[in-house]
Amino acid sequence: LYVAFTRASHNLIVIGKRANSAYRSAIIESVLDKVASRLEANDVKMELTGIGSDAKTDDISFCYNVIYVPDSSKKSNEKKDTNVLSAYSQPLEIKINVTPEMPEFRQSNQSRDFIKRDETEEQQKFYIKMGTILHNLFSTIRTVDDIDGALKQLELDGLLYDQDLTPEKIKEMIRKRLESPKVAKWFDKELTILNECSILTVENGKMAEYRPDRVMQNSKNE
Repeated sequence: LYVAFTRASHNLIVIGKRANSAYRSAIIESVLDKVASRLEANDVKMELTGIGSDAKTDDISFCYNVIYVPDSSKKSNEKKDTNVLSAYSQPLEIKINVTPEMPEFRQSNQSRDFIKRDETEEQQKFYIKMGTILHNLFSTIRTVDDIDGALKQLELDGLLYDQDLTPEKIKEMIRKRLESPKVAKWFDKELTILNECSILTVENGKMAEYRPDRVMQNSKNE
């Protein structure tokens, strides 16, 4: 304390916690309180005479009081100080609403695209399997009466084993296709059916071979 109170050249500001014996400021408070009371009672104007080369004589201004802290709730028209060290902290009110409602799930675009991609792959597998079954089916039937036996054989071969492709669903699909008069002619009993037979022809002076899955020929060889 001696060093702190004897090294100041022009100004000495003492800030401490009042009425607390756990801090050294309690000693300073008791001393300054007596000094302030005596100066006020005697109305003394103190002068300090310089020592050595400093021969100046200055008046001493002694002020003992409580630090003024402005009310943060009152708005001031004064220009705000940009110095962050001199700013006063202000409480910030945060409102949190708690509701008993369950949160709504919102799926992200990336998640939706990822699931959609899996669905697309499953659809492609389904179409490939459907095409394989229909190819085997139409390669064995000649007329509408052969459909039930061909489906039974596919089921025995293990090609029809899940709920997506049952014999009933495939039979219903074929029945709807055969309702067309044009398609119904392809399965007429009077036609001669040739499955996967090579057809040779000449194109641009060269022999070409075609191997269709199904060739239908009537009595007129058409």
